[in-house]
Amino acid sequence: MIDKRISSPEPDKDLREKYQAQRTTKSSTCLFDNPESATSVLKVKRLDGDTIYYFNSQYQKQILGVTIHPGDVYSQVSIFQVKYATSSKTKTTPLAIDHFATEKDIKLGWTKSKWFQNLAFVIR
Repeated sequence: MIDKRISSPEPDKDLREKYQAQRTTKSSTCLFDNPESATSVLKVKRLDGDTIYYFNSQYQKQILGVTIHPGDVYSQVSIFQVKYATSSKTKTTPLAIDHFATEKDIKLGWTKSKWFQNLAFVIR
């Protein structure tokens, strides 16, 4: 007789639970879900089209570039670019953000294995 109350083990259950625990304990400092949120997070009045705006992290280690395309809704960010800060002469606006990361917490400096580990959680 087969006991139907016992389910098969879930692969990588401990990794999934660890990831979910991290996601619930983190509080998001900023979200770009509409033009108003973009301007409030970036501390600007309006982002005009056909322009790239550059912002640097709190400790000036990373640069965030946001591209606004002509014809888009005002302050609608179309492209995000994050890179390490160099000694370039690019004019940046400082933000009180330690580092930049995606909604899935992908950030600069990740190894391939860390990226693939995070990708496994995204696909599920």
